Amino acid sequence: MSTAQQAELAAPLPYPRWERFVDRHRGRQSGRRRAPGYSNLIAHLDGGAPITAPHHEKLNRQCLVRMHDELLDFEKRVAVTGQRVVRLRHDLVAAELSLKRGAVALAAAKAPLTEDELRPRNPTELTLDGAALLSRRTAMRAHRIAVAAAEYERRIAVIDSLQAAIGDARQEIEREFRIAQARVARLREHYALRAATFWEAVSLTHPEGRQFAVLLPRIRQELPAWVGRSAGDVATELSRLTQITTADTGDGQEGEDREATA
Repeated sequence: MSTAQQAELAAPLPYPRWERFVDRHRGRQSGRRRAPGYSNLIAHLDGGAPITAPHHEKLNRQCLVRMHDELLDFEKRVAVTGQRVVRLRHDLVAAELSLKRGAVALAAAKAPLTEDELRPRNPTELTLDGAALLSRRTAMRAHRIAVAAAEYERRIAVIDSLQAAIGDARQEIEREFRIAQARVARLREHYALRAATFWEAVSLTHPEGRQFAVLLPRIRQELPAWVGRSAGDVATELSRLTQITTADTGDGQEGEDREATA
């Protein structure tokens, strides 16, 4: 998160004078109309229902709409990242299959010299004694092992690079989700302030304002379920939605392949 974004998210949303005027005006209207009635409030609270009023409900709806817009904005921001994850997982599946083939090739290269390999293959080798021919074949075997091992290590490096890229993409998704959560927190604080302004005006003009005021701390602000989720959970779900299953290709054996060829 950049310094500019941190500064933006740390500052409260502006509360324009016209919004404050509307909230106070609606509150005074409700208070003069004795809406809601004190007895109705007590019944609501005894039943576990939140304190509410038409203007407060309107504020809640506006808040929820803007929160949902933040979710849509987050999904739009990470759409390209999600597509990149799809491509990376495609490449990872192919790379893991390639690693298995590399493990087979390395194991074959490490196989002991056979009797057929120890036989002369050309007129020059016909002049060599057994020890010289064995030394030549041993050097050739060492070379093919080195080539196969280097190729195997290269394929491991490709897998590590792809996994790192997928991890970076997950971190990017998590970072964007935390930004979305922070923006939603600002919205919650903003609309809580607007609700407080409204209910303060209600209590100042309501005939039972004194009794009414002590109930105000129990006013609750609704939040969509996604806001409370962890960034890691969201990144995991997005990864799951784009993940290509590798169960049939046996990618779980990758660690065993690495150990077997070590």
